[in-house]
Amino acid sequence: MPYPLQTGSRWALWFPLGFLLVGILTIGTLWRVNQKSEHRTLQIETEVAAQQLRMRLEDWINSRIAMVSLVAKMGNLDPVHDPGNFRAKARAITDAFPGFQALNFIAPDHVITIVYPRAENLSALGKNLDHHPSPAVPAALGRAERERILTRSPILDLLQGKPGFTTYAPILDGQGKIRGFINGVFSVEKLVTGCLHEDNLNERFAIGLKAEDGRFAYRSPGADRSRWPVTFTSESTVRILDGDWWLQVAPNPDRLAHSRLGPDEFLAAGSLLLVVMLALLLRIYLLGVTELRDSREGYRLLLDNIADMVVKAEPGGALTFCSPSFSGFLDKPLDEILGTRLASHFHPEDRQILLRSQRHILDGASSQQFEARLETPAGYHWTQWTCTPLRNAQQQTEGTVSVGRDIQEKRMLEEQLRRSQKLQAVGQLAGGIAHDFNNIIQAIEGYVEFALEDLPAGSPARRDLEQAYSAAERAAVLTGKILAFSSKQSVRSEALDLNDIIAGIRPMLKSMVGEGIDLVIRTGPEPALVLADPGQIEQILMNLCLNAREAMSGSGRMIVSLREATFAAGKDCPAWARPGRWIELAVQDFGSGIPLEIQDQIFEPFFTTRPAGKGTGLGLATVYGIVKQHGGFIHLDSEVGRGTTLAIHLPPTDQTPAMAATASTRSPRGAGQTVLVVEDEDLVREMAARILTQAGYQVLTAADGEQALALAAAHAARIEAVLMDIVLPGRDGRQVHAEMAELIPRAGVLFMSGYDPQTSAGPSGQGPAKPLLAKPFSREQLLQAVSRILTVT
Repeated sequence: MPYPLQTGSRWALWFPLGFLLVGILTIGTLWRVNQKSEHRTLQIETEVAAQQLRMRLEDWINSRIAMVSLVAKMGNLDPVHDPGNFRAKARAITDAFPGFQALNFIAPDHVITIVYPRAENLSALGKNLDHHPSPAVPAALGRAERERILTRSPILDLLQGKPGFTTYAPILDGQGKIRGFINGVFSVEKLVTGCLHEDNLNERFAIGLKAEDGRFAYRSPGADRSRWPVTFTSESTVRILDGDWWLQVAPNPDRLAHSRLGPDEFLAAGSLLLVVMLALLLRIYLLGVTELRDSREGYRLLLDNIADMVVKAEPGGALTFCSPSFSGFLDKPLDEILGTRLASHFHPEDRQILLRSQRHILDGASSQQFEARLETPAGYHWTQWTCTPLRNAQQQTEGTVSVGRDIQEKRMLEEQLRRSQKLQAVGQLAGGIAHDFNNIIQAIEGYVEFALEDLPAGSPARRDLEQAYSAAERAAVLTGKILAFSSKQSVRSEALDLNDIIAGIRPMLKSMVGEGIDLVIRTGPEPALVLADPGQIEQILMNLCLNAREAMSGSGRMIVSLREATFAAGKDCPAWARPGRWIELAVQDFGSGIPLEIQDQIFEPFFTTRPAGKGTGLGLATVYGIVKQHGGFIHLDSEVGRGTTLAIHLPPTDQTPAMAATASTRSPRGAGQTVLVVEDEDLVREMAARILTQAGYQVLTAADGEQALALAAAHAARIEAVLMDIVLPGRDGRQVHAEMAELIPRAGVLFMSGYDPQTSAGPSGQGPAKPLLAKPFSREQLLQAVSRILTVT
């Protein structure tokens, strides 16, 4: 018969062991649950971070590629004749958009002729890219030349020994001929490190970027391939121009090793009694809570400090989480946002886009991207979103995670670029028409003047000719408006004080707006100095005041103000202005206002809201062209029923206004000097020769550049002045004069034109290097200009 103590001893032995086993199993189960929860949190954090990094990289890299195309489309860019201007623009672009390895100019024969920055890229200067060791480079350049588009090479080894790629954007003249290429050179490492510069990213994640050929173009310091944690890796496609790269993001291996529990906890659990086991259970639990809290704190720190908006929604669409950036964007507290539907914060017209994307995700789609307008206190802003599913271990969708960013400024810049390109195309057409039209008007006015000279004062035909001359003058004014909005009008820039311009035109403005309108003019005590054409500034004022008068139906209050505006760099600087000083000339009315749906059209030529026959639609188009040609910009602020403010901003100058010269009223005469007239229009050439001959000059005439050079060689000793049209068949008048100057170096030159293709907008008001006589001109204007040229020479 066994002893009870033996039985009790057996229970005393097995019960603690059984309890210990149960305790170990319990601890192991809790540890496993904790690990799954931790891994799930880590996986979600990695996926969200990958989507954020993909969007940042796409915008960062593509915005710099887009700047290469933007430089190629700048209308006043001429690297061959003005390399200093190209380097200045290259410096401005590379300073504003870090990440460029180089920004170069390639001649039409594929030779690199300008590099920036020069010191780092000097070895590339003079290289012919047709002989580049990588065949992908001449292939990309050839495609840009054939298709007239921006192209990109695949990943290759740059001269600096780092992986990178190059882009090529053709520069086209008005006839579509290639004048060269803008070459952007990018180091992948410089691009990625410039975009992903936060230190905590490399501490938390291993980041890799693969190119089209499958090789890594970039790896972060923690991206050791031999230790890459495949289980938690999130891979997404990065769209770079017209090709796809692949972004791989995973938790840093050191971070994973730190997050896993070691075997020491299990060894300790097996050697402790019930109290020690309970203490160990509590310790493991607290360790898990602490690590989870640290992970969540790091995740929260990442969400709190990024500009991207992050929201989480349940399958029904109700928001269960939103980042502070989303709350700040809406300017609403969290308790007012949580529980609402994300679609309720979008523009009514865009809500179906979000709902459709969420349905696709619930049906099994991996991710969805879309753009929609999000409501803010300042109105609706365009935003870009990426929605991804949130799935549990059974791959069931438990909700969605959406990452968005504000793209309002990007959309505004794209719209400004499209509008500028459209107006530039219309301007090119209008400029060409205006050239021929001005030649016709010039001939009409000239020969009418000849006829009027031959008629007696009481002749019945005299009034008819005077009416014809008046009609030709009105046609010249209309042609001037067309040239103004096309930015091809000849500019007589000089240092002006806008206070003096407003004071001089004030009586005319008061008479024009009428007695029923209270005209208030506000100018400051300080000079408002700009480089501008005084006549065109007056035209701007009259057009704006005339539009304001029409908006107020002849009664009300109109304010003309002049001040200095300063835009500081940063978030307070508007998208339409560069930081710095500007001179602002504004006209404000309190009339009907401009509806929002047509505000983008008011500067387009021939657009008008007036009844048929009441307006040409060239008023604001003319203002837009003049301001652009002077290097300025226009800001519109209008609301229906409350009025409109149109503010003109012009760059200031340190130059002081010159004293006005007293013009002579008597037409000067020649003393037998020989003048060479070069004009391809027969009527204009014969008219100018007749005027000069009657005034006492000897005249030689040429219809094109070749005849002009032949006459200059044959009569080099006689010719004292040259009157030359800028637009000649086959060659530019300036080019002809450059060759002619070697034959007759002492002869003065007077250019004339109804349309100057090289006249372009610029903040310095640059125009032709030589005097320019704008068509149509009168007899007195021609004789005065020729006399001044002869006096100077």
